[in-house]
Amino acid sequence: MSGEKDAALLGIYQQICDKKNKDNKNNLLVQAAQRFQQLGQNLKALQLINTLHAQNIQSTILTDTKFLAGVSVADTALKQMREHELRYLTEDGTYPVAKGFSDEIALARPTPVIVDAKADDEAKAGAVVKTARSGSPAAPVTRKKKTVSQKSKAAGSGTVNKQKATTTTAPATRSGANPFKDL
Repeated sequence: MSGEKDAALLGIYQQICDKKNKDNKNNLLVQAAQRFQQLGQNLKALQLINTLHAQNIQSTILTDTKFLAGVSVADTALKQMREHELRYLTEDGTYPVAKGFSDEIALARPTPVIVDAKADDEAKAGAVVKTARSGSPAAPVTRKKKTVSQKSKAAGSGTVNKQKATTTTAPATRSGANPFKDL
């Protein structure tokens, strides 16, 4: 703890060292990791989190703190690439990892965000359809595409049919679009 000046963090470590808090030590260490992350000391937060995980200490707060610290480290590296090194992600190394991470984030959105995004998409689709029908020359074209896949299930009762309907909109032409805009 040498060199630390944050009063809240020092208070947490003082409580950890106090023998009265022996039973609450793990919770205090989780708070310390969280405070490191809040102070932007993400590598110290990750180091403390890994130590706690090695001791089989798990919590949702610890997982959230690990996620936030890790994203911050990745964001710093991406800014280093783009702003100082003036380069892009590599096609065979860093981009596939970033794309996979972006896809996982899209799958992990909270339910209200998914519902709001779906309502926004439907509202935009409605506006696009109205604009397209008005006959303006610059109106985007909306196409609806249905894909149907059938899967056989050999478990006694026969087959199960699944239908998946998707709506695609012709993309607007944008140069220099940020592929990580959704993050």
